[in-house]
Amino acid sequence: MPLRSAFSPELLKPWLPNIVIAEAIGPLPRFRVRLAGTAVVGFAGRDFTDKFLDDVIPPDQYRVTVAPYVRAIDAGTPMEDDILNHQFIAPDGVSLPVRRLVMPCSSDGARIDRFVVGLFLYRPESR
Repeated sequence: MPLRSAFSPELLKPWLPNIVIAEAIGPLPRFRVRLAGTAVVGFAGRDFTDKFLDDVIPPDQYRVTVAPYVRAIDAGTPMEDDILNHQFIAPDGVSLPVRRLVMPCSSDGARIDRFVVGLFLYRPESR
C-alpha cells in the first residue's frame, strides 16, 4: 500500500483543483477531509476541509458518499463510481454527475487510513 506521503504536491499539481485528501479515523471509521481542491469546492458549493463527512453530508446521502472509502479499505484497491448523479451544476447550467476515484493510502505502510480522491464533473455522452 503506498504511503500518502508518496503523493507530493508537485506530483499532484496538475490535478490539485480536483483532488480531495481524506483520512479514516477510528475502528468504525469516520472520514475527515484534510484538503479539498478549488474545483471540488466550486462544484460542491462549500469547502469541506477539516470537516468530518458525517457532519456535513445529509444522512440520506452519507452511505453512498462513503461506500467507496469503505470498499477501498476492505479490498485494498482503488474504487471508482459516479456520485450523486445530477447534484452538481456545470458552468453552462447543465446538471452533471461527478466521476470519483478513491485511491487508498497509508500513513504507516500497514493500514489503509488515507485517501487521495479525484472528483471530476463530466458529461455522460463524453464517456
